[in-house]
Amino acid sequence: MSAGDELWLESHGARIVIRSDDVSVLQRFPLPFKAARASPGDADAAFRVRTLCEGAYEMLWGDESPVRFDHATSLLRRLGSQVDLAIAEHATEMLFVHAGVVGLHGVHIAIPGPSGSGKTTLVREAIGRGATFFSDEYAVVDAEGRVHPYRRPLNVRQGPEKTAVDAVALGAPLGRSAVAIDVLLFCRHQAEAQWHPTLLAPGEAVMDLVANTVAARARPSVALERLTRVAAGARAWKGVRGEAGTVLDMFSP
Repeated sequence: MSAGDELWLESHGARIVIRSDDVSVLQRFPLPFKAARASPGDADAAFRVRTLCEGAYEMLWGDESPVRFDHATSLLRRLGSQVDLAIAEHATEMLFVHAGVVGLHGVHIAIPGPSGSGKTTLVREAIGRGATFFSDEYAVVDAEGRVHPYRRPLNVRQGPEKTAVDAVALGAPLGRSAVAIDVLLFCRHQAEAQWHPTLLAPGEAVMDLVANTVAARARPSVALERLTRVAAGARAWKGVRGEAGTVLDMFSP
């Protein structure tokens, strides 16, 4: 393919290439946070987009089966999510943990958890209470155990679909620099559940962080070292929650 049909990116040491037979896809693709355009070379992950009939698209990557999209909006949303994940998997400079991160009333809170656990609901509730927004999907951890912003739109579920919502549009101030985490919230949503969390020991918190770390198996020693530093300075709570507000009430001034 010609150079105009591919987009090379580099972020946190990971190199990604996106190829498409429709250059408008590459032109409309929103670059990941702190990603820079890169020159062609070796790629850690490659994505290919092909146009189908009637404005539909097909995306291929890795060993995954091709995925069809009926319009560019859904394609770009999924492509952005998969590129973020590829960066998280192949980053050499940072460690990516599945977690929302906010600063509320001077307390920096990380909410680790897999997709569907309710991270976004808690992040959005915190924003409604005046929280500073750092991330909805990834806590990006440096060698000192500090967490850096990774700003992407919130993926707000509306019925079976997800809608991208900009934190700034919700009125959130944005985190600008790395912070030490004060509180870790490991919580799973269950309708009508009461929030009666258990305080975890640092070692227990580290193990739960490992379970939500993208490259934990590929870089186990790095993961343990950095996550131990995260947990050392934080209080970690774990439990089942109902309404998001009941969890955040514990941080009321």
